[in-house]
Amino acid sequence: MTQDKKLKKLHNLMRSVWCNSVDLDNLKVTATSYWHQARIKKQIKCVELGNELGFTGSVLKNMWDEKRREQMKVVSSYKQSPKRERKDNKDVINHGSSGSSRNPVRYPSKKRNLYTWRNFYKLFPSLAEKDNFDGKTSDRMK
Repeated sequence: MTQDKKLKKLHNLMRSVWCNSVDLDNLKVTATSYWHQARIKKQIKCVELGNELGFTGSVLKNMWDEKRREQMKVVSSYKQSPKRERKDNKDVINHGSSGSSRNPVRYPSKKRNLYTWRNFYKLFPSLAEKDNFDGKTSDRMK
């Protein structure tokens, strides 16, 4: 296995298992639970790969902490709540309601104010060109 492949494997293992042990040189499989044993085996594999690549215990621990911070940043971005779909496509999500015999995009009613039409055409710029929207009026609004 080449150095690059070993380093990539080391980074992947570091992302998958958290190491809170201060003394990386004296890791032993002493846990009774299967899951703890699996985690410690991964930690030992990380230390072995780090030693093969020439990293000391403190450098390896710093790398591990950095990789874990990166991973937690990615995970926390997924935990954000999604924007909910709003009625009449009010400037939140570009989503048109569709039906089998309908237009795939739900146009606002003609009686809606200019603000609603501007938001609609901001969400669907291709329809703004098609309907000749100039900022104040369009063919669909008349």
